[in-house]
Amino acid sequence: MNSLGVVYGIIERASNSVVYVGVDGKHNGRGDPNYFGSGIIIRRKLKAHGKEAFKKVVIEKCGTREKLEDMERYWIKELDTLYPSGYNLSDGGYKGNTFIAKTEEEMEDIKRRKNKTLKAIWKQPEFKKEVNKRLRRMRQNPEIMKKISLAGRGEKNSMAKISDKDAELIVRYLSEGWLSKELSKHIGISRETIKCIKIKHTHRHLQKIFPTEYCLIEKYLSCRARINPLQIAEILETKIKAPCMTNDKIARLFGWKNRSKIDDILKRNQKYYQMLYENNPDINAMYCKLKGPN
Repeated sequence: MNSLGVVYGIIERASNSVVYVGVDGKHNGRGDPNYFGSGIIIRRKLKAHGKEAFKKVVIEKCGTREKLEDMERYWIKELDTLYPSGYNLSDGGYKGNTFIAKTEEEMEDIKRRKNKTLKAIWKQPEFKKEVNKRLRRMRQNPEIMKKISLAGRGEKNSMAKISDKDAELIVRYLSEGWLSKELSKHIGISRETIKCIKIKHTHRHLQKIFPTEYCLIEKYLSCRARINPLQIAEILETKIKAPCMTNDKIARLFGWKNRSKIDDILKRNQKYYQMLYENNPDINAMYCKLKGPN
């Protein structure tokens, strides 16, 4: 009979007992002597103690997949290698998939047992000590930390809501004096997302790419601006086309009760409007055209 694979056992030399049972179909069904399993616990034990502390033995050869699955389940139960007695986390099956031909209740029971096992592993002082040791070693390596930083930057971050191009566009708009509320309506991105970029909670790597723009954003934040550049441009254009129109009429045209905002815009009374004209060539050109030569 041709062998599709073997059911093997891993013997722990210190206790001289079988601690893990698995299936190996490598090398045309003969099995790989250097393959000791893919289970979480067995891999950690191999890494901690080395392969020299264990020995692999072939328990049974099988010619069909169904036979392999049945025999793996049988030997796990027979040799009592299911955790915590051994290192098997499941009761067997092809590639450790114990959900084959199981009811929903049985699958839920398996999930509960696996979660209980993993929690027990995490509570072990030795395991916690080893994890903390590796984390400290990782944090001390600047190359690894740089890779982690780059992997979670911008649109690569799993929590990112917008692309890097959209974030760059938002930064450019904000540097021109746009308000979050008006910009949200203009480009169709939520106000909260724009606000997070503005106050540097997200996409902080853009500060190195756009240092001048972020400097302007900080200045605009200190000014408590209330009108976006597009609306200011519309007001200036209205005044250019109809120079005889009073500020009261322009205010009513834009839905404002009084002319105070119009006066501030046309006279550059506030720091915000002064900055806006200085940093926005188009608006500044319209303002100069309105005022005419000195």
